[in-house]
Amino acid sequence: MKYLRAIFRDKFLLLAAFFILLPTGFKLCCGVEGQIFVASPTATDSNFDHTVLYMMKHNIDGASALILNRPYPSDQKNKLPSFIAKRNIPVFWGGPIGDETDVFVLKLQGDQKPKIMSFDNLVAEDIDILDEIEKLPDQYRIFMGHAEWQSLQYEMERIANIWVLGAKRSVVFSKIFSKLNLNGRDIWLKTLENSDFYKKQAIKGKISA
Repeated sequence: MKYLRAIFRDKFLLLAAFFILLPTGFKLCCGVEGQIFVASPTATDSNFDHTVLYMMKHNIDGASALILNRPYPSDQKNKLPSFIAKRNIPVFWGGPIGDETDVFVLKLQGDQKPKIMSFDNLVAEDIDILDEIEKLPDQYRIFMGHAEWQSLQYEMERIANIWVLGAKRSVVFSKIFSKLNLNGRDIWLKTLENSDFYKKQAIKGKISA
């Protein structure tokens, strides 16, 4: 009887802990869509070194994001789709998944959440969208590819401080990312400088672009 009571007590405590931690766990697994994340200074993966992420999708099945601050490699521009290559449009490398085929268009909307669509869907709505993008380079960004994580993979990387919550979206898009003269390292550094991680860790002056 004592053994059974111990089992029920332990299960009750486990269940209680689950419900107490449920909001935190739910936010960790499903609560960061639309937010900005920045690679910590100690991140070592070459794909994500000094990168800034915009989280497009985040749920229990996994996550997908665009890398905001990495120009498409100049030595690989021959792999770009012809309808992009022949235009005078800056192209960014959104991540390793589909980086020769998948085109995403991000429209900046000031302090508001940016609009992101696949190029195919955008052309279906407006066949002349490339003309508009070419005329308004301060309002649009073209990305090739995106980044993906399997279920709980991104969450484990966050727990390991590989990714930290960056500056507010309004700061990143209206004051940092909208400036075409900034290079990728500048965007990473300024996003990190405006993050809570930077302020809490007291690492000012110890990071160089």
